[in-house]
Amino acid sequence: MKLSVALCTYNGEKFIVEQINSIVNQSVKVDEIIICDDGSTDNTIKLCESFQNTSNTIIKIYQNEKTLRVSKNFEKAIGLTTGDLIFLSDQDDYWENEKVAKTITFFKQNPKATGFFSNANLMDENSIVIENKKLWDSVLFLENELNKPIDLYKYITQTKSIVTGATMCFKREILNVILPFPSHGLIHDEWISLQLANQNALFYTNECLIKYRKHANQQIGVIKDKKLEKQKKAILVLNNVIKNEEFSTYATAYKLLFQNYNRYKTLKNAKDLHFDNNTILSNLKVQINDVNTKLKKINFLKYYIFKINNYLFTKMKF
Repeated sequence: MKLSVALCTYNGEKFIVEQINSIVNQSVKVDEIIICDDGSTDNTIKLCESFQNTSNTIIKIYQNEKTLRVSKNFEKAIGLTTGDLIFLSDQDDYWENEKVAKTITFFKQNPKATGFFSNANLMDENSIVIENKKLWDSVLFLENELNKPIDLYKYITQTKSIVTGATMCFKREILNVILPFPSHGLIHDEWISLQLANQNALFYTNECLIKYRKHANQQIGVIKDKKLEKQKKAILVLNNVIKNEEFSTYATAYKLLFQNYNRYKTLKNAKDLHFDNNTILSNLKVQINDVNTKLKKINFLKYYIFKINNYLFTKMKF
């Protein structure tokens, strides 16, 4: 089995050495690392090139002639891989030593899986682990609190996208399903996870197989802490895990649902979808209307203030 890593870089000199070291020194070696750089102006390329001379792993570096941005850069990197299993990697994280070995074992034990993701420890700019908090706490994959089995397709489409690309690995056989990535609407990891979840082929482990870095300059990161508790409560209410009659909880739920609705609405005319986008939009409309009714019932005055405010400032209207 050939193992590939698709790694995207952009001005990553501060952390790229630590990340590549963690990949090339895995207990089970990967066969190739495909690096696509999106126009770095620092020493990122030189640092990556230094590994070509010192590592036994094949490392190929591609410099984009024009900026592609995150999703399209990953699309390019994935398309250049040749492995049977493809791991995605950001430039600023750290892979635990057994990440590759445990991923291979998981696929062997779960033959129906074509995609796989994990939890992660969080670390700061100085590579110090942030205690008592994991990646899933920040992206609101409430795996420990949700009713089992979890319908990942429903969770992603109706409440929250919870798969972080930096923890993902998938089989080469699904490239014809996930590529190309849409040019707007969904970020690459949400797109991949949605396609695979629709096929009941997306699996996960709550084990932390990487350290995910939180820092000021990351292009895509976890949600701000102050929003977490409100959104967590709203998600648990939407998934019938808890009952809560607070107006603010349903207001947050309304915003989450509407955010999803607008994302999937952008795919209305997209081609080669392997999921029923019209059904997703229809289901979201039903949920939004249900929450809307609940808001009105809880507090009639607050409801109209909420609706007027949203219309004026966020245009939250079908």
